Amino acid sequence: MMDLIIRNARTREKDGRVDIAIKGAKIRRIAKKLNGKAKNEIDAKGRLTTPTFVDPHLHLDKALISEVVRENVSGTLTEAIEIIWNKKKKYTIKDIVSRAGKAIEWGIKNGTTIFRTHVDVDSIGKLMPLEGLLEVRKEYQDVCDIQIVAFPQEGIVKNEGTEKLLRQAMELGAD
Repeated sequence: MMDLIIRNARTREKDGRVDIAIKGAKIRRIAKKLNGKAKNEIDAKGRLTTPTFVDPHLHLDKALISEVVRENVSGTLTEAIEIIWNKKKKYTIKDIVSRAGKAIEWGIKNGTTIFRTHVDVDSIGKLMPLEGLLEVRKEYQDVCDIQIVAFPQEGIVKNEGTEKLLRQAMELGAD
Protein backbone atom coordinates (compact mmCIF):
# COMPACT_ATOMS: atom_id res chain seq x y z
CA MET A 1 0.00 0.00 0.00
CA MET A 2 1.24 3.46 -0.89
CA ASP A 3 1.56 6.20 1.73
CA LEU A 4 0.09 8.86 -0.53
CA ILE A 5 -1.63 9.10 -3.90
CA ILE A 6 -2.08 12.50 -5.46
CA ARG A 7 -4.96 12.12 -7.91
CA ASN A 8 -5.96 14.29 -10.88
CA ALA A 9 -2.64 16.12 -10.99
CA ARG A 10 -0.97 17.83 -13.92
CA THR A 11 2.77 17.59 -14.47
CA ARG A 12 5.09 19.36 -16.89
CA GLU A 13 6.11 16.04 -18.45
CA LYS A 14 2.74 14.45 -19.24
CA ASP A 15 -0.37 15.57 -21.09
CA GLY A 16 -3.63 15.44 -19.18
CA ARG A 17 -4.17 14.47 -15.58
CA VAL A 18 -2.27 11.77 -13.74
CA ASP A 19 -2.15 10.02 -10.39
CA ILE A 20 1.12 10.07 -8.46
CA ALA A 21 1.89 7.26 -5.99
CA ILE A 22 4.32 7.96 -3.16
CA LYS A 23 5.80 5.55 -0.62
CA GLY A 24 8.18 6.88 1.98
CA ALA A 25 9.95 9.85 0.45
CA LYS A 26 9.92 8.49 -3.11
CA ILE A 27 7.57 8.76 -6.05
CA ARG A 28 6.91 5.13 -7.01
CA ARG A 29 4.58 5.48 -9.97
CA ILE A 30 2.91 8.06 -12.21
CA ALA A 31 0.02 6.89 -14.38
CA LYS A 32 -3.22 8.16 -15.93
CA LYS A 33 -5.24 6.21 -13.37
CA LEU A 34 -3.84 4.24 -10.45
CA ASN A 35 -5.97 1.50 -8.94
CA GLY A 36 -5.98 0.88 -5.25
CA LYS A 37 -5.91 3.07 -2.21
CA ALA A 38 -3.27 4.80 -0.13
CA LYS A 39 -3.05 5.74 3.52
CA ASN A 40 -3.66 9.32 2.39
CA GLU A 41 -5.09 10.68 -0.84
CA ILE A 42 -5.19 14.20 -2.22
CA ASP A 43 -7.35 15.36 -5.12
CA ALA A 44 -5.18 17.89 -6.96
CA LYS A 45 -8.24 18.97 -9.01
CA GLY A 46 -6.14 19.44 -12.13
CA ARG A 47 -3.55 21.63 -10.45
CA LEU A 48 0.08 21.55 -11.47
CA THR A 49 2.43 19.49 -9.33
CA THR A 50 6.12 20.31 -9.41
CA PRO A 51 9.27 19.27 -7.61
CA THR A 52 10.13 21.28 -4.53
CA PHE A 53 11.75 24.67 -4.86
CA VAL A 54 15.33 25.15 -3.69
CA ASP A 55 16.68 28.34 -2.14
CA PRO A 56 20.44 28.01 -2.57
CA HIS A 57 21.53 31.27 -0.94
CA LEU A 58 20.07 32.69 2.26
CA HIS A 59 21.46 34.38 5.35
CA LEU A 60 18.92 33.12 7.89
CA ASP A 61 20.82 34.63 10.81
CA LYS A 62 19.87 38.00 9.30
CA ALA A 63 16.31 37.07 8.24
CA LEU A 64 13.80 39.80 9.12
CA ILE A 65 16.56 41.73 10.88
CA SER A 66 15.09 45.08 9.85
CA GLU A 67 12.29 44.38 12.33
CA VAL A 68 14.71 44.32 15.29
CA VAL A 69 17.31 47.00 14.50
CA ARG A 70 17.19 50.76 14.26
CA GLU A 71 16.58 52.48 10.94
CA ASN A 72 19.50 53.19 8.62
CA VAL A 73 18.95 56.95 8.58
CA SER A 74 21.73 57.81 6.13
CA GLY A 75 20.94 54.90 3.84
CA THR A 76 24.65 54.19 3.48
CA LEU A 77 26.43 50.86 3.50
CA THR A 78 28.71 52.11 6.27
CA GLU A 79 25.78 52.79 8.58
CA ALA A 80 24.14 49.47 7.63
CA ILE A 81 27.31 47.59 8.59
CA GLU A 82 27.49 49.48 11.90
CA ILE A 83 23.86 48.60 12.65
CA ILE A 84 24.46 44.91 11.91
CA TRP A 85 27.65 44.84 14.01
CA ASN A 86 25.74 46.30 16.95
CA LYS A 87 23.00 43.69 16.53
CA LYS A 88 25.49 40.82 16.19
CA LYS A 89 27.02 41.82 19.55
CA LYS A 90 23.57 41.40 21.15
CA TYR A 91 22.36 38.29 19.31
CA THR A 92 20.45 35.71 21.32
CA ILE A 93 19.67 32.19 20.21
CA LYS A 94 15.98 32.85 20.87
CA ASP A 95 15.99 35.87 18.52
CA ILE A 96 17.78 34.00 15.74
CA VAL A 97 15.51 30.95 16.05
CA SER A 98 12.41 33.14 15.96
CA ARG A 99 13.39 35.17 12.88
CA ALA A 100 14.91 32.26 10.95
CA GLY A 101 11.95 30.03 11.80
CA LYS A 102 9.52 32.58 10.34
CA ALA A 103 11.55 32.75 7.13
CA ILE A 104 11.68 28.94 6.84
CA GLU A 105 7.92 28.69 7.39
CA TRP A 106 7.27 31.25 4.67
CA GLY A 107 9.48 29.24 2.33
CA ILE A 108 7.75 25.95 3.14
CA LYS A 109 4.29 27.47 2.66
CA ASN A 110 5.39 28.58 -0.80
CA GLY A 111 6.89 25.26 -1.88
CA THR A 112 10.54 25.51 -0.85
CA THR A 113 11.83 22.55 1.14
CA ILE A 114 15.56 22.73 0.45
CA PHE A 115 17.53 25.67 1.85
CA ARG A 116 21.21 26.57 1.89
CA THR A 117 21.97 29.30 4.38
CA HIS A 118 25.20 31.09 5.12
CA VAL A 119 25.76 32.00 8.75
CA ASP A 120 28.24 34.55 10.04
CA VAL A 121 31.04 32.97 12.04
CA ASP A 122 33.37 35.69 13.30
CA SER A 123 34.71 37.40 16.40
CA ILE A 124 31.59 39.60 16.71
CA GLY A 125 28.74 37.09 16.88
CA LYS A 126 31.05 34.15 17.54
CA LEU A 127 29.11 30.85 17.22
CA MET A 128 25.74 32.09 18.49
CA PRO A 129 24.20 32.57 15.02
CA LEU A 130 25.25 29.02 14.10
CA GLU A 131 23.85 27.60 17.33
CA GLY A 132 20.52 29.27 16.59
CA LEU A 133 20.40 27.91 13.06
CA LEU A 134 21.32 24.41 14.24
CA GLU A 135 18.22 24.58 16.45
CA VAL A 136 16.12 25.71 13.49
CA ARG A 137 17.47 22.87 11.35
CA LYS A 138 16.57 20.36 14.07
CA GLU A 139 13.11 21.87 14.56
CA TYR A 140 12.25 21.60 10.85
CA GLN A 141 14.17 18.41 9.97
CA ASP A 142 10.98 16.45 9.22
CA VAL A 143 9.68 18.95 6.64
CA CYS A 144 12.73 20.45 4.95
CA ASP A 145 16.47 20.20 4.47
CA ILE A 146 18.63 23.06 5.71
CA GLN A 147 22.30 23.13 4.78
CA ILE A 148 24.33 25.54 6.91
CA VAL A 149 27.50 27.09 5.49
CA ALA A 150 29.83 28.67 8.07
CA PHE A 151 30.66 32.03 6.49
CA PRO A 152 33.61 34.15 7.68
CA GLN A 153 31.81 37.48 7.14
CA GLU A 154 34.59 39.59 8.64
CA GLY A 155 37.39 37.66 6.92
CA ILE A 156 39.59 34.79 8.03
CA VAL A 157 42.99 36.49 8.08
CA LYS A 158 42.01 40.01 9.16
CA ASN A 159 39.59 38.85 11.87
CA GLU A 160 41.68 37.14 14.52
CA GLY A 161 40.18 33.93 15.86
CA THR A 162 37.92 33.29 12.89
CA GLU A 163 39.81 30.24 11.67
CA LYS A 164 39.40 28.59 15.06
CA LEU A 165 35.70 29.52 15.12
CA LEU A 166 35.22 28.01 11.65
CA ARG A 167 36.75 24.73 12.82
CA GLN A 168 34.48 24.76 15.87
CA ALA A 169 31.50 25.48 13.60
CA MET A 170 32.26 22.37 11.57
CA GLU A 171 32.52 20.30 14.75
CA LEU A 172 29.14 21.63 15.93
CA GLY A 173 27.42 20.65 12.69
CA ALA A 174 27.96 23.27 9.99
CA ASP A 175 28.05 21.60 6.56
